Formats: sequence, C-alpha cells, structure tokens
Amino acid sequence: MTSLSLGLGLPDIVGRGATAWSPLDLGSALLEWWSPDVGITQSGGGSVSAWAGVKNGYTVSQQLGSARPQFSADGFNGRSCVVFDGLADCLFNVSAAGWFPTGSEPMELHGVVQQDAVAASDTAPRCAVALGNSSFNTDMRGRRVVSSGVNRFAGVVGSDPVGVSRRVDTVDLSGRHAFSVVADSSEMSSIVDNESPETAAVVKNVAAEQFAIGSLPNGTAQFWLGRIRHVIVTGSLSADQRSLLTSFLLAERAA
Repeated sequence: MTSLSLGLGLPDIVGRGATAWSPLDLGSALLEWWSPDVGITQSGGGSVSAWAGVKNGYTVSQQLGSARPQFSADGFNGRSCVVFDGLADCLFNVSAAGWFPTGSEPMELHGVVQQDAVAASDTAPRCAVALGNSSFNTDMRGRRVVSSGVNRFAGVVGSDPVGVSRRVDTVDLSGRHAFSVVADSSEMSSIVDNESPETAAVVKNVAAEQFAIGSLPNGTAQFWLGRIRHVIVTGSLSADQRSLLTSFLLAERAA
C-alpha cells in the first residue's frame, strides 16, 4: 500500500504562501481535518483504503476492496479529492469514541464536496459526513436529500428523543458546494455556501462512538455519490474563526 503525503505532512493549501490561512489556525477549536492532499493510503488502482486526519491522525478506513472510494489528484476542478460511487463506497471507524464531543457540547461539521446524484432519478439520502452510533437517533450528519425534485442539503442533529433535521431550500446542491452543520445545547443550523442558515431548536444529544465519511456512521447506508475535498470537525467557533473558516471553504469550493 502507498501512503500519499507532501514532504512537510501538511496539505498544499498551507504551502500557497507564508501567510496562507488553513484550518490548523483554528488551534484547539479544530478537532480534526481530512484533506486529500495528505493522509491518503492507496491500495491498488487508486482505491483509498484509509484516510488520516491532518491534526490528530484520526483515521477512517475501508477493508472491502469493492467499497473503497477512488483518489483523484485533479478531480475537484483541478485539485485532489476522494471520489465516492454512491453504491457502497465509504470510509469509517466504529471505534471513534473520544474523538469528538458528546451529549450537548457544541460541535460543528464542515465540508467541501461535489454532489453528483440526479434528483429526478435518485431520491436516496446520501451522507457526506456522519457521526453517532448504530441507533441513528444520536447522530450528527451532513447529507444530501431530495425535496420537490431538487437536490438539497440537510443537517441532522440527535436530540431527545429523536433527531432533528433542517433542510436548506435556497440552494440546489447539485455540483460543488461548501456546507456546515452547527449545533449547541439549544439550537442547530444548516448552512450552504454562506447563505442564510436554516435553524431549529434542538436539545442536542449526540453520540460520537462511530464516524464516517461518505455514509452513515457505521458504513452501512446513505452512500455519498460524488467527490469530497475537505471534511472538518470543530468545537464552537467564535465569529472571527467562523468567518475565516467560511472564507477557506468557499475558496476551496471555487478553486
């Protein structure tokens, strides 16, 4: 197997200049960041068997060769990404306890993705990122759904006694987008491309025992169809931190 990384062990976004901002500049608020510029382990034909995070090395993997997504060096508008086929491809870890906050603690999921499912013929929910456990009522997810024949983004946050979903109906999720799911003990928000957030009251009760990129937390369903450039998990961000991160996400979407 071959592990791809740059010499410094940092994504090339950091190397664009001495003053280039990256999620690492969030300091302790950054819990993990998956970038395809580093941490990718390939296992024949470009298939991805593991993806390690930039900050803490938290690793999601796939043992089944038939369910491994593909690495592309230039598939995200000329930049690297991981490509998921929407059938079984995903990377996950069912022993992720201790990675991220649980219960009502604030937490945020962020991503830069390309969504390729066609709304007219594919109405299945498809997760870009998800954490939780096998009960699926204490999850936190960022996923694609279909509403009135249009691709939409929906954040999901586990609550008492069931999860709360909030859909963004102002953006067609087809193609490349940046998204965020933000939650604390009383409210959750779904955001796409820095448009106005869609919010809902929620008594947050999220587990963090399993984590997946491209599916439900345990790698069993809701498989992503498209490309993933970044997945970022943070704690609560200040207004300045969120502004900087949003600028990074939008720049990566457009690059």
